Parts: sequence; structure tokens; C-alpha cells
Amino acid sequence: MSIAEQSRSREQLRAIGFRFVFCYLVLYIWPFPFQYVPFLFYALTPVNAVLSNLVDGFAGPALFADAYNGFNPDTGSGDTSYRYTQSCLFLAIAVVACLLWTLLERKRTSYKGLSIIFDTTLRFYLAARLFEYGFIKVFPLQFTTPDAARLAQSYGESSPMGLLWTFMGFSKLYTSFTGMGEVTAGVLLLFRRTKLIGATLAVFVFLHVFVLNLAYDVPVKLLSLHLLLISIYVAAPIVKKFTGRPTPIDPAVSELVWPGWNSKKKKWIIIGIKCILILFIGIQPALVSYLGYKELTQDAKPDTPGVLGIYTVSSFRQQGEAAQNTGWKEVRFNKNLMEIVYNDGASIQWHCVVLRGTKKIRLASKDLSTFGEFDFAEQGQELILTGKINDVPLTVHARHTADYTTPLLNREFHWISEEPFNR
Repeated sequence: MSIAEQSRSREQLRAIGFRFVFCYLVLYIWPFPFQYVPFLFYALTPVNAVLSNLVDGFAGPALFADAYNGFNPDTGSGDTSYRYTQSCLFLAIAVVACLLWTLLERKRTSYKGLSIIFDTTLRFYLAARLFEYGFIKVFPLQFTTPDAARLAQSYGESSPMGLLWTFMGFSKLYTSFTGMGEVTAGVLLLFRRTKLIGATLAVFVFLHVFVLNLAYDVPVKLLSLHLLLISIYVAAPIVKKFTGRPTPIDPAVSELVWPGWNSKKKKWIIIGIKCILILFIGIQPALVSYLGYKELTQDAKPDTPGVLGIYTVSSFRQQGEAAQNTGWKEVRFNKNLMEIVYNDGASIQWHCVVLRGTKKIRLASKDLSTFGEFDFAEQGQELILTGKINDVPLTVHARHTADYTTPLLNREFHWISEEPFNR
């Protein structure tokens, strides 16, 4: 085979590679960026319904059989059987589409104009994801400070994911630092001159996230893996060479994307479109995260309605009699959760609603088989509960110990430590 034939074969392989990657990622990031177009929702809904029906009605049962569970957005997991089936379906469609595309354009080996559009779309998609996850860390909403119920648990009682959430939530500095890394990568990806730096930073960011998801069994492995691979695709010069994409964009190539690209009028149109996209993918999540954090911190003020914190029981009476072994030792309130710790060391958690206006606390067991209600009164640091649990009259006097009394949150920062405080 001559050198010219070898070069031609490599170019054809690059073209096939680009076709496949293009088909798969267009399906995966769908409906980005069209969801930002006003009123286009009505046109996107039927398309999304067709894809969902293909997964639920055909691919899912065929791939997972009886183990398949249909689409359920309320689980909070990104690693459901539906999501894995969806990715496999996209992979199959991409293979078929790539084969058909190759048969129709066997002689074509370059997609410079399409590559530019594809590259820009992927950059903005990555930026949108980085802003989405970055701003809820800069304004610490994703990982909140460990509450009373979490601090009352032992390490062994928490799940690996719960341990990670506690670890991240403890330090607002570290959480905000990781969020700033994500936001910075997103900002750099928005501009052509800094896109390689942004994509390289995104590779390290998503590699870190993906490894954490693997190590702590966080069910976002599939998404973080895709974001890592997309970042590599955008960043790696060897992939750029493989797909035949030109960089930097010169005027001759830009004409392939839009004739008249270099006219001032159309340049301003492009700038306007970019500004609108930045508004939706950057400014909107930043504003939403800020307002959410502001509301959260407002709820944490001392005058906020609710009974929060850890209370040590000083007096416990059940049906008028003082109880010993079965008496309460501590009561821990955390907004909608109340935990009772008994003298024998056992503890029970209850769903809890504090009605500040009527001075009542309503309880329900986790399985909703047992209920209770208390009237409460506050006398300085003392809380007095009078009521019933499962129709058993109780009177409890408890003193507010602290919101959180654990060394984990009370330990202050030290530049100089003569000995490590390692417990």
C-alpha cells in the first residue's frame, strides 16, 4: 500500500470515528441546547416520549429482563437500570447511524464545519453541567453541615455515600473550593481562546468526581464518566487530530459554518446568541443557588420558628410515674426529625412536625404505625413536653445542651499543632 493510500485510509478512519462520536453524543446530551429555546418544549416532548418508550417498552426488558425498572425521576439516582439501558440504546442507534452515514458518504473524509459546531455545543454543554454542580458548592447547598441526627450516628451506621456527604459538608472551605474549580472550568470553556485550558481543568475536575463516585458508591457514576470522556474529547489534541477538526479557526474554515461569518453584522449575531446561552447556563444557576443559600441561612437564624438542637433530659415521667431504664436520656431535633435516646442506650427516630404557632409537636414513626403529639413550652434553655406517644401520657423536662456538641464541629482551626488531634 502506497503512502497516499495509507493516508487516505487514516482519513477515512478518522471520519468514521467522528461520525460515531457525533451520533452518540448528540443523543446523549439531547435536548441540549434546544431546551433553552422558548416554546420549543412542545416540540421536544414528543421526541423525548419516543425515546423513553423505546427504553421502557423494548430495550429495558430485553436487556435487564425482570430486573428492569421503568423511568422514575424521584429516586435521585443516575445509575438506574433505565439510565444504563438508555445509554446502551444510544450506543446501538449511533452504530447503525454511523454505518448508514458512512455508506452515504464513503468518499468524504473531512467535516470541518460540522466539527466546529459540534465542538462548540459540547463546550457549552460541559459548561452548563459545571455551573450546575459548581454553584451549589460555591453556595454550599449540595453538602450541608452535618445535622444532629447525622452526628448522633456512628461511622458504621452511615453508608459510604453518607460518609462522603458528611466529609464534604463538614468543611465549607473545601466544598466551595471544589465548586470554584468547576465554575472556573466552565467559564474558560465558554471562550474559544481559553477552551483548551478549560477542558483540561474539566478533565481533572470530572476525574476527581468520577473516582469519588466509584469509591463512595455515589449513584452518579454513569453521568460523571460521560462528562469525563466529553472533557477528554474536547481537550485532547490527539482526539482533535483524529476527528480532523481545525484549530485555531481560520477565516476560510469559518466560512464553512456560516457564509459571511466575517461580516460585522453576523459576528454580532453570534455574540448575542452566546450571551443568551451564558445567561441560561451560567447566570441562572448562579442566581438560583445564591437565592437558595440565602433562604437556607435565613432559616438557620435563632428567631426562625422551630425547635432545633440537642436536649438533655432532666426529668421524665410516664403515666405520672418516674421511669428509670426506659426513660429518655436525650432528645435531638433536626427540623423534620426527632430522635429519642433512652437510658439503656437504644434510640428511635421519628418524623416530626413542629407547629410553633400552636406550641405543638406531632410525631410519626418511620413505618407510620405509631403516632404522638406534645404540647411544648420553652423556659429559657429548658424545653417542657407534655403529651402522648401511642396513647401513653408523658411529661418530659429537657435542657438545651447545644445545637451540636461533637468535637467534629467544635474543633477550631490551628496553624500550629504540637500534637495531632486525631480521635
